[in-house]
Amino acid sequence: MSLDDLKNKILSDAKKNAEEIKNDAEAEAEKIRQQALARLEQLREEARVEADRLGEEKYRNIITSARINARNRILETKQQILNRVFETAQEQLKKMDEQKFKTFAENLLKQFPPKEDVEVYVGSGHKGMIDALFLRKISRQLNSPGKFVLAEGNSPVEDGLFLKSGRIEINLSLGNLLKSLREKLELQLITVLFQKEEEN
Repeated sequence: MSLDDLKNKILSDAKKNAEEIKNDAEAEAEKIRQQALARLEQLREEARVEADRLGEEKYRNIITSARINARNRILETKQQILNRVFETAQEQLKKMDEQKFKTFAENLLKQFPPKEDVEVYVGSGHKGMIDALFLRKISRQLNSPGKFVLAEGNSPVEDGLFLKSGRIEINLSLGNLLKSLREKLELQLITVLFQKEEEN
């Protein structure tokens, strides 16, 4: 075999080897590309599932938040309505004429029969509607050991009555009476005012 033949054989073998290496490399590259595409599709599917999960979670959070906000607004509105009911009641009580106020005061005072002399302050809004004669009449009706006497000086309350006997003080102002009534009546009022709404 001549040197040229050897050289040609080497070149021929090298070409053949290079072709095999190239084919193997292309096959490996295609395999890697297919694996990468499969992994990419897997990752894309995982991302879609996670996005769906997060979207559903976010949707649920938005709905829950909206329901809580709506419930809070409804409760606020109900509270405002209740406040208005008691404000209106207080306004109407403040506007009582003398006869109605006297009846109101009589019923109120009869709940506190005096064991000793009790000073009765009349709120500035009802000043002049109650006099000493009226208080003496109630004291006689109660036939208690003490009696109601009309207090001198300014009343500590704007409306209604204020009783004082020694260190004992009883605030019978309209605001105070309504506050006490509210604690007892609020549940009943809620039932009366909002029953139909809750049935719907």
